[in-house]
Amino acid sequence: MKYFTLGESMLTSTDSPSEIAIARQMLALGIGLAYRQNDVKLASSMCIALAQVESDPMMSSDLWDFALMIDPSRYSAWLTFREARLVDLAQIRQDAARCLYSARFVDTELATSLYQRRDIREMIAKAAGEADLDPVEIDRQISSLITGIPDDNCRGRVFIAERSDGEMRRIVCQDHSRPIGSTTNDDVLRRLLKLELVLLNQLGSSDSDDTWETNEYLGLNEPARDPSASMIADFYNVDITKPYWRSDRWSPSP
Repeated sequence: MKYFTLGESMLTSTDSPSEIAIARQMLALGIGLAYRQNDVKLASSMCIALAQVESDPMMSSDLWDFALMIDPSRYSAWLTFREARLVDLAQIRQDAARCLYSARFVDTELATSLYQRRDIREMIAKAAGEADLDPVEIDRQISSLITGIPDDNCRGRVFIAERSDGEMRRIVCQDHSRPIGSTTNDDVLRRLLKLELVLLNQLGSSDSDDTWETNEYLGLNEPARDPSASMIADFYNVDITKPYWRSDRWSPSP
């Protein structure tokens, strides 16, 4: 309980980024300790408190889900939060799809600005896992597209305009023979297209009659990973075997 009260007190009384980070770690430690002692109501309360101050929408969502998973009495509060959460996550998925689209059409400025966002990188990595693709390889390919291919005018279109004898006519771009983008090879292009389909499919209603068909075709029937106390500890870089703050770091002894 001291982790809960002190963590919340620090969060409401400071604007210092370093102190806010420590307060969040305090709540994350409190979650792990309370959960280990099977005090699920206290653990879920700290999950919700931490979710309220977490700027990462995906982590905030996971904290709420973990609170409900260990304490089903939180259902009504979780249901209220879910509506706002779905709007936030849908926007992130849409931005992630735009990032992939702009990368394969060599719009390096837009792709770079989007891929610099951590929430977009995490969403793309999550979609890669669902599509049975290596997230590390996907990150390498997107980074290569953003930095390794010069900007161009045709953006991957088949036809470009050329002025000749005072008239405009359409000609086939020699570099891009398909209207689906410019990538280093066909395998990379297929992976990016599959990722876009995954992200855009997630934007649709889960009640759609054809959702299961799309998931089956793309091989997306793997079960979702449940949030866990260890996942929370990893995200906030804490260890419940080191729960004491000493000499500006977490220590195993007081």
